[in-house]
Parts: sequence; C-alpha cells; structure tokens
Amino acid sequence: MVRIPIGGPPTTPNGVAWMETGLASLADTGLDEGEKLSVVLLLSGNVRNEITLMADVGAAAAASGQQNVSGAWSRMITHVTDAERFPALHRALDSGVLDEDDDPDEDFGWRLERVLDGVEGLVRDRA
Repeated sequence: MVRIPIGGPPTTPNGVAWMETGLASLADTGLDEGEKLSVVLLLSGNVRNEITLMADVGAAAAASGQQNVSGAWSRMITHVTDAERFPALHRALDSGVLDEDDDPDEDFGWRLERVLDGVEGLVRDRA
C-alpha cells in the first residue's frame, strides 16, 4: 500500500471522508482554511513517511537477516567515516542510541508528538 502513487487530492469516498474529518477536527483552532489543509497534509505526509521508513527498514532487516539494522549501520558507518569531519554524527554513534532495539511504535509516537507540538504552537499563535 505504501508504494501506491498519489495522483492528486483525495477523490475516493474514504479519502474525502478522511479529509473532512481532519478539517473538521481543526474547526475551532483559529487557523485559516489554507492552514487547516496544510496541517492535514503535514500529518498525512508524516504518517506516510513513517510507514515507508518502517517498511524499508523491515525489508532491509529481512534481506540482511539482522533484526537491528540501525545498530549494524552504526557499526559500519563508524568505520568508514572520520570523526573529525563528522563530529556530530560520531557523537550520536558513540552514544549507542542506534545500538538499542527501540520500539518502532514508541519512536513513531515520539516523532508524531513533536509534529503535533508544532501544530499546537501555530494554533496558540493564532488564538
């Protein structure tokens, strides 16, 4: 389903109903109609990106036989990059954060909350 191309705005009954629900949920926010549409598209794009990322990482894990693709990448990239040229990347790699076997649902929730924090700030600015 992730690989189905988007040919334009929603035209199917479920797609139109989804858009209606999203816009209706923003009715009392003080956002103008363009901002409401942008928020709905932002959230839709975020979810679509997360699904694509999870599918691709899952495919990479299946192809490599490794559960923790991030950990394998971390170990490999540590050896092929220079810490002086990429100090921020190496600080992240050295922290071990990519070696942890994180819960994808928890990670998705954390990232979605950050997007919603931004929307909340916009709504607060318009109030």
